[in-house]
Amino acid sequence: MPNGGYHATGHCFLAILNQDRKSAEIAWEIIEKTRKNRGRRILEQAPIVAGVALAYDLCYDLWGEKRQQEITRWLFSESKKLLSGLPKDGWNGNAVSNWNARARGAAGLASLAILKEDVPPDSLYSPSAQVEMAKRHIERYFTTAIGDRGFGTEGDLYTTEPMVLTVFPFLQGYRNSLGLDLVTGSSAAQLIPHYLTRIVPKNGQLLIPAYGRHQRFLGVSLLTIGLGIIDKSLLPAIKWRLQGQEKQLFRPRYPHIAPFLLAAYPSNLIPENPERQLSRVLVDQQKGFYAFRNRWQNEEDFVASIYLKQQPFVGGWSFPDVASVRIWGLGGHWASFEGSKGDWNSENTVIFPKTPPWRQAKPISFQSSPDGSGVITLKTDKIRVKGAEPPAGVALVRSFAVDYSLSSGSPGLFVLMDKLLGKVEQPEFINKTWVMNTQGNVTLGKNSFTITQNRANMQGTFITPVTLKVEKTNTGERILATGSEEFFLVMTVQKSRPPAVKIIGKGLDAIMKIGSQEISIIDGAVRLKEMNFQEP
Repeated sequence: MPNGGYHATGHCFLAILNQDRKSAEIAWEIIEKTRKNRGRRILEQAPIVAGVALAYDLCYDLWGEKRQQEITRWLFSESKKLLSGLPKDGWNGNAVSNWNARARGAAGLASLAILKEDVPPDSLYSPSAQVEMAKRHIERYFTTAIGDRGFGTEGDLYTTEPMVLTVFPFLQGYRNSLGLDLVTGSSAAQLIPHYLTRIVPKNGQLLIPAYGRHQRFLGVSLLTIGLGIIDKSLLPAIKWRLQGQEKQLFRPRYPHIAPFLLAAYPSNLIPENPERQLSRVLVDQQKGFYAFRNRWQNEEDFVASIYLKQQPFVGGWSFPDVASVRIWGLGGHWASFEGSKGDWNSENTVIFPKTPPWRQAKPISFQSSPDGSGVITLKTDKIRVKGAEPPAGVALVRSFAVDYSLSSGSPGLFVLMDKLLGKVEQPEFINKTWVMNTQGNVTLGKNSFTITQNRANMQGTFITPVTLKVEKTNTGERILATGSEEFFLVMTVQKSRPPAVKIIGKGLDAIMKIGSQEISIIDGAVRLKEMNFQEP
């Protein structure tokens, strides 16, 4: 992603801090080169425009009138192009698209920078009109692409990257310039608390069990560039999360973050554990995303999640991740594929080799506990077989249970029940496969598997009979289980010997006892006997 303008912003910031005209001249030279090397598409041009706008704002008094006028005209022209979004420029203007967010955030930022400048007369456009157009686009993006608790339709990378590049700077610039708040009450306010709930550090980096392309997100950059627009009550929690990240605060890739960070960093506040502000269970009802966390302490924290894709969209990035789970804990990435290119078997769900994936799912029931435990049961839409007479389709009911109560004798107990409904006898649905990708080393047993990683282990035990195999992936290993139209298993994660699993009965009628915890299927959903449920 072109970042020349952002480097110019960094030099302009140094020029102000040090009263150094030389830094302002370096910034100008960078700006000149950056403007001559246009982005190949609007996707790449948007951060160029945003960077130039930020540098212009900071170096305004140091560049002189001639340069001011030159950049004013350029920003005015570029804003119009980003707002119009002509298809020939390589463009996705759908409201849900991160391309739209990047471009309209940059257009708004550029228009704010020249709001009080003299610009060429235009019957349709003026800086103030362009600001309002950008505002409407960004508001529409947040209502369509981002859920009520901050989960992004296009996945974690394509949700957080436009925020860092253009959108958060525009939201702060809008408030600074016009005194109006676009964040409070919108899903924009939910992004940082959302990621505070999911982050698990590892080897000095802030990571999450991610969804979407590349299976990653912009962690420190998102937290720091958002300091000026986030609810002030969250600042102690953000400061707590940023402890140990000093080397990551000023990243060479995003030097434009520095002024936002230094202007808003809460140096006088005492860091506070996020549990004072946040629930351990996060539910984005709009998008159908559920995350379960056991605590906020260190690299051994547990975070598990499942995505229903309750609100699918066309016109944006979409992965085959309906009903796909993630499980991290004790430093291990037990159910996680880091580097997915969008293959269905890179997700952790039930798949069919010869059909398209499910498009969406709806929740059937949900319960949670204050300790971060919970049970979510869902039903997918039907996968249809083309040309079948009568029309044939198969849906999946999946129940996912998370238990952090320690009643099993393990710090993390996870249960999955899968039941296929419909024309499962059709040829396309015969080779049904339960899939789990892992970053650990897998050993198979009879109806069981053991994963070892980071001096810990996950023990998985199937109650329904299955045939197991394991295959290598480019980042780890993949467990494949084939059997009937039902899968029922329990997984425990621990550092020592896994607790014994006692099975009474068969199939979905079985009862499992692990320590003092009792697991069964009642009314099509996993039931944990030892759990202090609260109302959702």
